[in-house]
Amino acid sequence: MKIVFSWLRELCPVELSPEELSDLLSWKGLHTESIVRPWEGLSGVVVARVLEVRDHPNSEKLCVARVNYGSGEREVVVGVRNMRPGDLVPLAGPGAKVPALPEPLSRREIRGVVSEGMICSPHELGISADHTCILVLPDDVPEGTEFKTLYGLDEVVVDLEVEANRADELSVLGVAREVAAATGIPLTPPDVSVAESETPAAEAATVEVRDGERCPRYLARVIEGVSPGSSPIRVQARLTASGMRPLSNVVDATNYVMLEMGQPMHPFDLARLDGRGIVVRRAEEGERLVTLDGVERVLSGEDLVIADRAKAVGIAGVFGSAAAEVSAATTEVLLESAHFAAYAITRTSRRLMLHTEASTRFGREADPEAVAPAAARAAGLIAEWAGGAVLRGAIDVGRPPERRRLSVRPERAAQVLGYGTSAADVAESLGRLQIAAEKRDHVVEVEVPGFRPDLQEEIDLIEEVVRVQGYDNLGSTLPGIKRPGGFAPTYEFRRRVRDALVRAGLREALSLSFASPADLDLMGVEAAAGVRVANPPSADEPFLRPSLVPNLLKALGRNAARGARGAALFEVGHAFRLDGAVQERELVAAVVNGPAGEGLHAEPRELDFFDAKGALEALVDSLGVGEWILGDAPGDPWHPGRSALVLVAGRAIGVVGELQPRAAERFDAVGRVAAFELDVGQLSEHASRARAVRDIPRFPPVRRDLAFVVDATIPAGAVRDAVSAAGGPLVDRIVMFDVFQGPPIPEGKKSLAFSVDFRAPVRTLVGVRSRAPHGLVRYHAPHGAELPVGRRSVSVRALGDPRPRGQGQGVPLRLFGTAGGAQRGDDLREAVHPDPGLFRSGDRRAGCAPPGPVFGGAAAGEGRDHRGYRAGAVPLRRRDRPAHLRAGTSGGAGPGRHHPGGERALGLRASVPMPGRPPDGEGVEGTPCGTHARLRRRREQRGPLAPARGGQGRGPRPRGHAPGLRADPPGGASGPGDRRGDRRGSRGHPRS
Repeated sequence: MKIVFSWLRELCPVELSPEELSDLLSWKGLHTESIVRPWEGLSGVVVARVLEVRDHPNSEKLCVARVNYGSGEREVVVGVRNMRPGDLVPLAGPGAKVPALPEPLSRREIRGVVSEGMICSPHELGISADHTCILVLPDDVPEGTEFKTLYGLDEVVVDLEVEANRADELSVLGVAREVAAATGIPLTPPDVSVAESETPAAEAATVEVRDGERCPRYLARVIEGVSPGSSPIRVQARLTASGMRPLSNVVDATNYVMLEMGQPMHPFDLARLDGRGIVVRRAEEGERLVTLDGVERVLSGEDLVIADRAKAVGIAGVFGSAAAEVSAATTEVLLESAHFAAYAITRTSRRLMLHTEASTRFGREADPEAVAPAAARAAGLIAEWAGGAVLRGAIDVGRPPERRRLSVRPERAAQVLGYGTSAADVAESLGRLQIAAEKRDHVVEVEVPGFRPDLQEEIDLIEEVVRVQGYDNLGSTLPGIKRPGGFAPTYEFRRRVRDALVRAGLREALSLSFASPADLDLMGVEAAAGVRVANPPSADEPFLRPSLVPNLLKALGRNAARGARGAALFEVGHAFRLDGAVQERELVAAVVNGPAGEGLHAEPRELDFFDAKGALEALVDSLGVGEWILGDAPGDPWHPGRSALVLVAGRAIGVVGELQPRAAERFDAVGRVAAFELDVGQLSEHASRARAVRDIPRFPPVRRDLAFVVDATIPAGAVRDAVSAAGGPLVDRIVMFDVFQGPPIPEGKKSLAFSVDFRAPVRTLVGVRSRAPHGLVRYHAPHGAELPVGRRSVSVRALGDPRPRGQGQGVPLRLFGTAGGAQRGDDLREAVHPDPGLFRSGDRRAGCAPPGPVFGGAAAGEGRDHRGYRAGAVPLRRRDRPAHLRAGTSGGAGPGRHHPGGERALGLRASVPMPGRPPDGEGVEGTPCGTHARLRRRREQRGPLAPARGGQGRGPRPRGHAPGLRADPPGGASGPGDRRGDRRGSRGHPRS
């Protein structure tokens, strides 16, 4: 609501400056949007008298006027010729400034004639939008007077934000009432007295109301003998500053009173009304009416119209029509001042998409008690500005509703406000707001006036009390409550979603919940599945939105149209679909578009699918969502190769990807547009409040780079999950850093390269520990992947309990080579001790406790038992110690002495391929020392055996298949007992 400051001071003569008054009103709940001085750019314009008007010698449309401005004469070239010699006009000479021009005026030549300034129209002076004629001033103005000072155009306009329930503040009188209550200065209401003629108004016109529910009261006044023309210049200036267009003195009078008192009114040409009367009725279904803007409107049976005996002449409370409008030929005016039901006016205004000053006030419940005073005020101004006589009395049908009565308990007010207040204080505070209040039996009885329909309960009156007394009187301590506070779970989860996306670098957008048919078509929703709104705010958007994405794309387009190079936006809101009944879902959606960064060090790329997926990952990680994967492409409007469904627990909860270019172009978005949209309800089902945290690891990671060649159709995420599962609990981090297709990769294949960090929580991975997880992943090559390692293929598998030392049984990981064997220099020792029964006490005292497991093979030496031990109590020699049994030998625990966890935990089962039988999940039975029956069976199954490389005994081994050994070179196979084979196989390890 724009309030002209001088107009406000006429009703409440406050001495505060506009800025001081703005601060004061802010403390009373009236926020100031801006303070504007519309005529700040007007200076140097004076009143001049026209002495002569003649034709321009070189133009048929222009003329030359000679004027006297008090201290001299000037000649100016004029484009119109509505002034005559003797008229007073505003003259802007050289150096003068007018609001319509950015620069001061100067002497210039126009078609061969020098013009010394300009004679101004109302548009050039900022008084109205009319630029078709020169402004002719009244004859009683002295020449040479400054125009701005003469008409008080040192105006200040205060633009106030008015709440939806405060219709009284949509007027100068309502704001003046607030100022009076805040400052204590008495309020001076407008003068509503009017001089009337002897002729009764009831004899000149009639009024009939056929719908008393939608029109509880209709009042009409009649003015005869009017002469329509221009309203006073000061009135035109105030209307223009308030945002309204001056038209004529009759129409301007009704608009002026509406801004002043808040009561909309409408003048009719009485002579053009059939039957010289008004009928208030419902419109007929399909009835048509041409409104004042020249548009033909189709009405429904729910619309209320103002009609004469033959036709509709206006839409009640919204807009008039050309059928009975006031024109220059009008001599009799019927002035309408009525009260209409707010719901009826709001429905009609929304359905017809007609939002006017009148419908805004009626839709917020205008004061029903202002009908008669406002009509009297407007009738008096019409008679003053346009001449004529106001007929005696008014044609008044209906009556205002009875006032509502409420009561306020001072003790209740003190409890709510947190400080003591008496009944006298309550009554005095309400009285300053022109609300009648009286103390009765410790209770304040209040009669609610018609201009305050928002006062419905006791708590509303308590709020008015503290507004008058001042919010600074409220204490800083919170009152005690019996119930704990906090957010409801749904609101709290929604806040978590918003916070997560803001931390991810996105900005929240808010949009209306309406959609156009094009929006439904974009998201692949048929019109039959869309929820159509009966009275949409816009005819272009008759549906409720089925998705948040179209509105976010529109926001991107608006940003691009205003020069923004990109944006990252998100929204949390509701979407609707029709599936038998209306299905309402809460969704979260985000869109990213534009460059990834700007500046010297910014990455030169556009935001794309991976940026949207990164924001999605940040969201689900912040919410504690467990396992989630990306599925198949969802279809239009998503790009088929750059989009995927978001699956949680096997159920689709949304989609992420880039939009097809044609879809983005429909919204004027430039470049790639990536987005995601998730169902908040389903997301909350899988979210968790608990977050797993851990200390920063003390022990360094072991980083290995692995490349897999897989089918091109296999998702990278599936391979990554397989790598993580194969690596076990020691996998700390997996990052894919390369994707390659093309030669030498076979057609239909792709190479995925991952950087894998292995880390143990309680120790540093060294030696075999550092290579064991790597080999484990290689053995479990995911999805049939081919993993080239040098010139050979190594298969790795894990056996035993993965828990670290001291926390359970066995060895975390075991390495077993295939036919390729381990590479030279590989250390196959493990730091976790096997069963103590494998060693004697002297070994521990001498520090000879074996550091690793005992591998399969045959024990060497004479006089040993089935476990490879000699008889007697002497310490074992170096060659006899199981800790130094070379790869390819095995020391078993023997019957009854098994390590906890069985043979597999000790590595007694090796992954050794057998002819006609590939390695399986259980491995192949190994060769525990001393078990001759097994050796015989193995000899029968495998044929000739070769001595073990580096072995200290004479135990047999299968040729080329010994665990952990390199295969014999071609042509160099050794038979049983071949010392050359033994020496060659034990390079660097001489026999004992």
